[in-house]
Amino acid sequence: MESKNTAIIDIKDLKKIGQLLRDNWLIIFSFVLVSIVVAYLYSYKLPKIYGAKTQLLLKSQETYSYKEGLYQGLGMYTGYENIANQTRILTSTDLVSQTISKLKMDISYYIVGRLQTKEVFTGTPFSVDAQIYSYNFYEFPFTLKILNEETCEISYEVDGKQESINHRFGEPMITSNFYLLIDKTKALNKSTISSFKDITYQFSVHDRNNLIHSYKNTLNVENLEWTAILEVALENENPERAIQFLDTLSKVYIANSLKTEIRVNENTIIDIDRQLNEVGFILDSIEDIMENYKESKSILNLTKEEETYYENLTNHEIAKRNIELRLKNLEYLKNYITSNMNKELLPPSSYIDDEDAYLKKAITELYSCQVQINGILFTTTEKSMSVKQLEYQIELLRNDILKYLVNLEKALHEKAQSIDGEISYYEGMLKGVPRNQRQILNISRKIAVNEKLYSYLLEKRAETVIARSGIFSAISVVESAHSIGVVKPDMKKIYYSFISGGLLFAFIIAAIRTLFFGRINNMDELRELTTSTVLGEVYYAKEAKDTYLVVDSQPRSFITESFRSIRTNLEYMAPDIKSKIILITSNRPGVGKTFCSINTGAILAKGGKKVLIIELDLHKSKIQTALNVSSDFGMSTLLIGKSSPQESIIRTSIENLDVILAGHSPPNASELLLSNHLPALLEHTKKNYDYIIVDTPPMGIISDALVLM
Repeated sequence: MESKNTAIIDIKDLKKIGQLLRDNWLIIFSFVLVSIVVAYLYSYKLPKIYGAKTQLLLKSQETYSYKEGLYQGLGMYTGYENIANQTRILTSTDLVSQTISKLKMDISYYIVGRLQTKEVFTGTPFSVDAQIYSYNFYEFPFTLKILNEETCEISYEVDGKQESINHRFGEPMITSNFYLLIDKTKALNKSTISSFKDITYQFSVHDRNNLIHSYKNTLNVENLEWTAILEVALENENPERAIQFLDTLSKVYIANSLKTEIRVNENTIIDIDRQLNEVGFILDSIEDIMENYKESKSILNLTKEEETYYENLTNHEIAKRNIELRLKNLEYLKNYITSNMNKELLPPSSYIDDEDAYLKKAITELYSCQVQINGILFTTTEKSMSVKQLEYQIELLRNDILKYLVNLEKALHEKAQSIDGEISYYEGMLKGVPRNQRQILNISRKIAVNEKLYSYLLEKRAETVIARSGIFSAISVVESAHSIGVVKPDMKKIYYSFISGGLLFAFIIAAIRTLFFGRINNMDELRELTTSTVLGEVYYAKEAKDTYLVVDSQPRSFITESFRSIRTNLEYMAPDIKSKIILITSNRPGVGKTFCSINTGAILAKGGKKVLIIELDLHKSKIQTALNVSSDFGMSTLLIGKSSPQESIIRTSIENLDVILAGHSPPNASELLLSNHLPALLEHTKKNYDYIIVDTPPMGIISDALVLM
C-alpha cells in the first residue's frame, strides 16, 4: 500500500521551480536590470521634495487669565477640548492665506542658468508687488535683467511675440493684463551692481486660490498619541521656505488665539477711558465753581458735628454714585447682549461687578459657547447641527441673563431709594449751617465723591493695562520648525516598485514560456505526461556536435551509456517478438531525432543484433552525410517500384548495421508513404533483421509519422 505524501511542499514542486529559474534566468536578470535602469531615469527627473516639522502644545500651563473666574477658558482655550477642531483650524483656508500673505509667497523668484532655472527664496536684489487681471498671466514667466541702479529690463512673450521694456525701479507698470511694481532692495547698490548685472532673473505670479490649495494638500497635522501636542508637517521643494512657512503659520495661529482676550482688554480700557473723561469733566466743572465761589465768599470753618454730618452725607452720596454707575453698566451690558447678533459678544470686563458671582458664571458660559462657535466655523458652515445647538444654548443663556439683569436693576433701584432717604436726613441736619458755609459743603462733597470715583477708575485702568502684558496664548511652540531632509522621492520605494514590477513581468513571461513553449527535461517529467513505457533518456552532450556516431567515436562517454541503457530496456520489451520495428520522430526539427536513430541502431548492432535503419524523412535527409554513405537508390525509388530492397540496402562501416537512404527528394513525399510497396518492404526486412529503425519527419510539422504509426 503506497503512502500518501502529506508534505506542504513536495520536492517535485521545488524541482519545477528550480527548473523554471534555470530555463529563464536570463529573462529574469534582463528584466531586473532594465527595471533598475528605468527606475534610475524616472527618479533622476523627479524634483526633490523636502520635509519640515514643528510641534505645538495646547493647554499650556503658562497661560492664565487676568480676570480669574470670568475669562477662564476665554479665547481659543475652550476649543481645545476637541483636538480635531484645532487640526482643522491649522489647515483652514483663512490661516493658510494669512501665512502666505505675511511671507509674500504669491510671487516666486528664479535665477536662469545655462543648464537649469533654479528657484531662490531669499536674496534677490529686487521685490515685486503684482496684480493679475488676465488669468493667463498666472504662472507666467517674466524675465528681468538689471541694467543699472535705477533701471531694469523686463521681457516676456505674448502670443508668440517677444516684448521687452526698460523700466525704472519703484514706478508702476500697468497693462490691460497685469499691474507690476518692482522695487530694488538694499542689496542693490554701487558696490554690488556689477555682480547683479550678469544674472538673469525670472519671476512669476501665482494664483492665490491655487497656492492655498497646494499648501493645504501638503500640510499635515497629527495629534501625538496621549498628548495635547500637535505635530505640523509640510513638504516643499525649498527646505528654507518650508521652515519659514511653518514658523509663520505657528505665529499666525497663536496670534489668532489671542485676539479674543486682547479685544476684551481693549474694550475695557476704552470703556474706562470714556468714564474717566466724563468724571474728569464733572470734576473740572465743580472745581471751577468752587474757585469762583471762594473768590466772592469767606472760607468755611466747620465744627466737629458739622464735619460728621458732612462725612456721612458724602459716603452715602458715593454709595449712590456707585449704584448709578452699576445701573449704567448693567444698561450697557443689557443693550450689548440684546443688540449683538453677529457672534462677536465681547463686552468690556468693567461692565461686570467682581462680587456678582452668578453674572460672572453666566457671562463666562456665554463666552465659552460663543468661542466654540467661532472655532467650529473655521471648519464648517452656520447651517451645521453643532452650530445650531450652540446657538440655541446661547439664546437660552441670553434670556436667563436678561431676566437676571432686570431683577438686579430693580434691586439696585430700591437700594438707591433707601440711600436717598439717608441723604435727605443728613441734608436736613446740615440746613442749620449758614447758607454760604452750606454751599461750600455741597460743592466740597461733590468734589470728594467724583475724586473717589476717578481714583477707582484710574485703579481699574491700571489693573487692565497691567493685565494686558499678562495675556499669554494657550498655545506654545514645543519644537520650532526644522527640516527633516528629503522626503520625496522615496528612492528605495521607487527601486523596489520597479524591480518588483520587472520580476512580475519576468515571471509572467517565464510562466508563458513554460506552459506553451516548455520542454521535457528529464524522464520524471516524461513519465508524468504519458502512460507509455519510458525506455531511457539521452543526455545533452557538446561532443555530439562533432560527430553523429558518438557510440562509435566515444564509447565511454555519458551519452553512449544512455544509449546502452536504452538497448538494455529494448531487449526486455516484448521478448517473444523476433523482429522489432522502432519508429523515431520528434515534435519539431533540430532536436536530435536522426542522431538518436543512428546511435540507437549503432549500439544495437554493436550488441550483436542485425539492425536496419530506414530513412523515411523524404523531405530532409541527413543519414547519408552522417554515415558517410551514398547510393543511387533509396526509399523514393523503392516506393515507386523502380528499385528492389536488395538494391536499396547499403552496408555501413559498423558491423551488423545496414541502412536504406531516403534517396532523391520527391515532390509528393507524403503521398509516397501510402504506397503498397512500404508494407511489403517491412515484411521483407523483418525476415532478415532483429531491429528495424524507421527515421521519420518531425510530427509537429509533417503528418508522415502519424501515418506510419
